[in-house]
Amino acid sequence: MIVIAEDGIDGTFSTEASTKSESVLPLDKSASLTKRTTSKASTLAQHHSELIQWREFRDLARASGSESAAIEMGKRFIEENASSPLIPATVVQLVGLAKQDKGKHAVSAFLAQRAIETKDKSLQALMQRKSCVALAYEGNVTAALRGLEDLIESSPTTRDSLCALADATGLYRASRSTHDLSQKYSFVRTESIREFKNRMRELARFLDNPTVSSEPESSPIPTSYALYQNYPNACDRNTEMRF
Repeated sequence: MIVIAEDGIDGTFSTEASTKSESVLPLDKSASLTKRTTSKASTLAQHHSELIQWREFRDLARASGSESAAIEMGKRFIEENASSPLIPATVVQLVGLAKQDKGKHAVSAFLAQRAIETKDKSLQALMQRKSCVALAYEGNVTAALRGLEDLIESSPTTRDSLCALADATGLYRASRSTHDLSQKYSFVRTESIREFKNRMRELARFLDNPTVSSEPESSPIPTSYALYQNYPNACDRNTEMRF
C-alpha cells in the first residue's frame, strides 16, 4: 500500500511503501456474512411489522363497541403471520372477543380450522382448546365441555392435557348454574368457589413444575384418584394396597 504523507520540515510531500498488509476477507466468506446480515435485518423488519399490526389489533379489541372489527383484524393477523410469536396472544384475545360477540363471527370454527392447518404442534393444541372455550361462549357449552374432556385424553403432551383440564374445570364452574352439565372426570367438578380456587392452584403448581413434559407422550395424565381397601389387613406384612 502506498502512503502519502506531508514532510514536516519543508512542507513538501513524499511517498513510501508501507510494509503493512491489508486483511481482506475471501469472497465466499464476505458473501456469506452479507447474506446473514441481510437476513437478520429482514427478520427484524418483519418482527417490527408484526408488532405494529398486533398493537393495532390489541387497541381495537380494547375499544368499546368494536368487537366485530377487532375479530376480523385478529383473524387476518393469524392468517398473514402464521409463524409469528404473537399468535398465542392473538388467539387468547380472540376468545375474549368471542365472549362479547356471542357467536356472531364464529371464532370457534375459525380456530378449529386453523388448528387443522397449522404444523406447529404447540399452536395446534392451543387452538384446539381455545376453539372449545369460544364454542362455549357462542352458546354450545355441552359440546365445548365434551371437546375439552376429549383433549384431556388425546393431547400429545402432559402440559397440553393439564391445560385442557384447567379449561374444562373453569368452563364447568362458569356454566354449572345455567346449564345441566355432566362432567366425565370428577376432577372437573367443583361445588364451591373455594374448591375451584384450590383446584386451579393445584393445576398451576403442576404447570409450573419444570419436570412436566412438553414432549409427546403415549399415556394421558390421571384425571381421578382413589385409594382402595388394603388386603388382607394393615398389620400383615404381605398386605396389598391398590391406588
